[in-house]
Amino acid sequence: MLANTYHIFITVAECGNISAASHILCLTPSAVSHSISKLERELNINLFIRDKKGVKLTDDGRKVLEYARRIVDEEHHLLLEAANLANEGYGSVSIGAFCSVAQWWLPKIIKDFKKVNPDISIIVHQGSYQNIVDWLYSGKIDLGFLTEPLTKPFDFVPLHKERLMCVTPKAYKIANEDYPHHYVTLDEIVDWTLINQASVNNIDTAILLKKHNITLNSYYFMEDDQSILAMVEANLGFSIMPELVLKDVNKKVNIYPFEPCEYRTICLVKLKTTNTSFAIKKMKNHIINFVKDNNLMNV
Repeated sequence: MLANTYHIFITVAECGNISAASHILCLTPSAVSHSISKLERELNINLFIRDKKGVKLTDDGRKVLEYARRIVDEEHHLLLEAANLANEGYGSVSIGAFCSVAQWWLPKIIKDFKKVNPDISIIVHQGSYQNIVDWLYSGKIDLGFLTEPLTKPFDFVPLHKERLMCVTPKAYKIANEDYPHHYVTLDEIVDWTLINQASVNNIDTAILLKKHNITLNSYYFMEDDQSILAMVEANLGFSIMPELVLKDVNKKVNIYPFEPCEYRTICLVKLKTTNTSFAIKKMKNHIINFVKDNNLMNV
């Protein structure tokens, strides 16, 4: 294909040396030189300045380089789409997930998916809610896990409604302590100090507090869940955390549900404008089936 010529051109431009480029491309230096000369004749411009040290792009060459990269990139997408249309079962899918889903869901999801789709490569990025939104917009990921509410640019499938829990130091006394029916009311927390997540991660807590018009004192803003739990354990305040985060907690803290219960809803999300390839469709269906098969689908 024509893009192969541009791929040679890009490699030479990046290496600044035909011999080095030929080594990377597994071609002879003469074949690389012939390809560059042919491209220069076809475009009727000089792409490189040649000297004993190697080659350097001309001003025209730098402009052509931008177009060449686009051509090679588009060919890559074309080949992937052709494979998807042919339903050959290979390709790639990239996923963005926040910490608890990455820890408790993704290992099982990916392991089982690879058993039946060994030729589909999977890339995983873990980050905050805002990271995942940004990655979806930029195209860095194809699918992401986010919580409601979600905006119009996204297609999303609600997967799992998860309780938000109240995490307190052992020293805190609550009004309803009788196990197993102990719980915390929102009236009780109004005078407590909140150990909060950093602003990009505290959406669930912020929504709950805004919903009930509650303002809390908060002096500690932590980046990760374990730091929050350590602060609570040290009797510096309480926190509001999703149930999935609190699986196998080894800190000396108490964990209570709210009464009435408060929830967040985990959704599988893609950008509406993202081309849904064969690999993305397979992964999307696999994730939905994982949630159903593990009795997590409760929305």
